Amino acid sequence: STTISYTLDSPENIRFTVYNLQSQIVYTIEEWREKGEQQVQWNAEGLPAGMYFYRLLAGDRIGSGKLVVGGW
Repeated sequence: STTISYTLDSPENIRFTVYNLQSQIVYTIEEWREKGEQQVQWNAEGLPAGMYFYRLLAGDRIGSGKLVVGGW
C-alpha cells in the first residue's frame, strides 16, 4: 500500500483514480475533504506487479504520478 499526501486550500470534493498501463481504472474513490493536510491511501493487494498511474482531482487542480507494484 502507499499514501499520497496533499493540502487543500478550502474544503473540496476530491477524486483519486488509479489506472493500469491499458488506461483501465483499477481503483477510484470520491470524497468530500476538509481544508488542510489530507492523505489518500491505496492498497494494491490482489493486483499484478507493474506500473500504475494515479490522478488526484480537487476542484480545478489536478495532481498525478506513477505507482510501482512489486512482485516480490
